[in-house]
Amino acid sequence: MSTSSQCSSSSGGGQRARVVVALDFGTTFSGFAYARTAEPDTVYKFYEWPCVDKVGAKPYCKTQTSLYYEPIIKHEPQCVGPTHVEPPAFQLKSWGWSALVDYTESACLASAALGSACDDNPNGTSTTAIASRLKGLSVVDSEGWRPWEANMHNPRGNGFFATKFKLYLADQYPADRNHIPAGLSVENIIADYLRCISEFVLSELQLRYGKHFGMDDVQWCLTVPAIWDEKAKQTMKACAEKAGMVEGPESDVSVPASPFPLEIILEPEAASVYCQEKAKASLKLRKGDKLLIADVGGGTIDLVLHEKADDDPESLKVHEVVGSYGELGGGTFVDSHFFSFLSEKIGCFKEFCNSHPDIAMRIYGWWQDIKTGFDGEGYNADLPLPRKLSEAWEEYDTDSGSGKLNKEDYDEVRLEDTDFMKIFRPEVEKVLRLIEKQVRGVRVLMVVGGFAASPYLRKSIREKFRGIVDEIIVPEDPGSAICHGAVRLHIANDLIQSRIAKKTYGISTTRSPVSGDPEKFLFVDDDGVWTCSNSFCIFVRKGSRICLGHSVENSVSPSMHWQRSIDIVLYSSTKPNPKFTEGEGGVVKEGSFTVDISEGAMEMDKKRKILVTMCFGASLIGVRASRVNFGRSRDVEHGLSVVFQAC
Repeated sequence: MSTSSQCSSSSGGGQRARVVVALDFGTTFSGFAYARTAEPDTVYKFYEWPCVDKVGAKPYCKTQTSLYYEPIIKHEPQCVGPTHVEPPAFQLKSWGWSALVDYTESACLASAALGSACDDNPNGTSTTAIASRLKGLSVVDSEGWRPWEANMHNPRGNGFFATKFKLYLADQYPADRNHIPAGLSVENIIADYLRCISEFVLSELQLRYGKHFGMDDVQWCLTVPAIWDEKAKQTMKACAEKAGMVEGPESDVSVPASPFPLEIILEPEAASVYCQEKAKASLKLRKGDKLLIADVGGGTIDLVLHEKADDDPESLKVHEVVGSYGELGGGTFVDSHFFSFLSEKIGCFKEFCNSHPDIAMRIYGWWQDIKTGFDGEGYNADLPLPRKLSEAWEEYDTDSGSGKLNKEDYDEVRLEDTDFMKIFRPEVEKVLRLIEKQVRGVRVLMVVGGFAASPYLRKSIREKFRGIVDEIIVPEDPGSAICHGAVRLHIANDLIQSRIAKKTYGISTTRSPVSGDPEKFLFVDDDGVWTCSNSFCIFVRKGSRICLGHSVENSVSPSMHWQRSIDIVLYSSTKPNPKFTEGEGGVVKEGSFTVDISEGAMEMDKKRKILVTMCFGASLIGVRASRVNFGRSRDVEHGLSVVFQAC
């Protein structure tokens, strides 16, 4: 086995994209930033999202990660006797803030049709006014509530409001997909959202750069959580292809897409670049100084530990110190704790919200306004309940024998300071525990992400780690850090000088048997020699440092004289020293391709050599194979790209 210092790949036919676009696809909100390759130092962020005026949200660099699918109403002829009721079919109507408005208005109509008037409040609030209070996402999905099912047989049903679907890609998220309507899937929903937002991005770029600006002018970068596994990252890549963002096996050839390969960028790495760039004048970092970046978003908490790679005060180059880490958590889970609190207080709450999603969302809008004020000190609030909910609550308690003494007790729910602590503390404790894991010896702690805007989280971090780190940085606009930093990270593609491999990577080969080899892997080749198959040939070992552009080479040969092709199969393992590619836990097949070895040299039998090269150091592994001593040698290459679990 040998190594070389550089491995490169071409994209877009050797051309360079006119614009680099980084899309921050978030659990709760999504946004983008971009820069012209001719002016790489100027990064633009976008704030003027469709329907933002209708929801009354403050100017923000992101829109809601949501879709609204309206039901397709089928008019069936009336039949006598039992009939089979098919589940409703859905078609995509809107995305982002527009989806929230459409769903809210539709939910009001559905509730009115069920006898629950949408203007159930003393002031007669309109549907638009109700929507204007909603600054987040639907409250009902994370707990497994299914508002679309409650109205599936209603001819004026409110459709399906898809949100927080990014969480379904996390291996750690125990989500039940059964409530997703027939005809839809998580992958289709993600592809739909990426299609909507990428088409919108393109339209905005055409307004700036002219109507002839097209997908072939765009280099797409997509940010993902560092805690995602290989499958999740590959799914995102496939969804981007389905969405028409980039060319690939899943793309529609009839739809113009970018010829430049999708770049997967890890969210905490992008945040690191952003924070360093914004604070480099005041930080005055030296070589070896450690920076811990915590990306605390709506659904994931990602941390990465970097150290400065040189003494140049203008340089943003870093090395990864340990493999990145984290877990599910953040603002979305705070919201979930709030609704769990209400479910404990109001016995019929979950059932009621399933049949009255407009009221559930009204309560969620109130919560979004209230929670931003909690800083952990003497905070309380009164939640006024809509009349229909208070009546349902009183009836439920009466029927169950747990009724209250006073009727007015059903008009509101009071949240004391202790209640807020119960709602917030689990997620804050997660963040503190994850930071504490690697904070020793850290000079700068950087905190970004949507949940980083929480006053209570900020206060808790400063109280716990003041005096342990020299500086704690929380940007004024923590939600923009990811997409801005991702643009800079792509353009200056040498900023991450090295990463720590979280897995072992290699290929399946044959070798001479040794003691302990499983009998099922042993065979006699056509020279009568015993051979062992499915051997794990390691290219990079878990825990090792992989420098930028690092590549590893190894030659393989056919095990039989008559072979006309060789399958190059890439495997990964969670173990540092896997022996076999089958029969061991933690070994996963990542991809494969076939190399023709029949051309011009069958007479060389098993002496034919194929050089397999893996290029590491980026978020993708580049794998290629070429003929060495037969055929047309290196002028014919085969390869694949696999997301590298480096961080």
